[in-house]
Amino acid sequence: LIYLLIDDFICLCFGNEYVLDKSIKTALCIYFYLNAMRRPALLFWEALGLFRYFKYKQTRSVVTSGGLGTMGFGLPAAIGAKLGAPDRTVCFFTGDGGIQMTIQELGTIMQENLNVKIIVLNNNFLGMVRQWQELFFNERYSNTIMKNPDFVAIAKAFGIASRAVDKREDLDEAIAEMLNHDGAYMLVANVETCGMVYPMVPAGGSVTNMILGDK
Repeated sequence: LIYLLIDDFICLCFGNEYVLDKSIKTALCIYFYLNAMRRPALLFWEALGLFRYFKYKQTRSVVTSGGLGTMGFGLPAAIGAKLGAPDRTVCFFTGDGGIQMTIQELGTIMQENLNVKIIVLNNNFLGMVRQWQELFFNERYSNTIMKNPDFVAIAKAFGIASRAVDKREDLDEAIAEMLNHDGAYMLVANVETCGMVYPMVPAGGSVTNMILGDK
């Protein structure tokens, strides 16, 4: 029932294409996570714009790099937050590029036995740069296509439970497994390759030039 309600809501956001395209939308990861949370969490974001989907129930619940898109910021920051607030659920959302900037800090999680939840939104691109290249440079992609390692295997090498999901229907169950796991967990969500993140303001523009979507 919960899945169907969310499914209908996302359909309103994405239109009929959502029904036909069974890939995992980036926003879906947030919606399913929101539904699965039983108490307020501390959230860390490197994937810009995604925090606007979350419904906050408590203050001091979100940490970002201030819109600078600082890849690699989130994982060590999430570690620090868990040390400072050990009783709160700490979840870190990142992309496949961002996680590789400070992936060695998985060793700190292992060493200190920290319960940090990690969601890797894996689209095999440097997504923010790819979006600019698609919209403003006629899809002339330069150094944005990613050939990624096996994130699940890397997490398990550090003693961190992990799994990957490719199908939309498996997403809610995978998030529940992550949240119910006693210890650190890395969930790799293989999202659509060319998903866009809106709204955005083009270079040299102002908020009056804000792009709200594809149409």
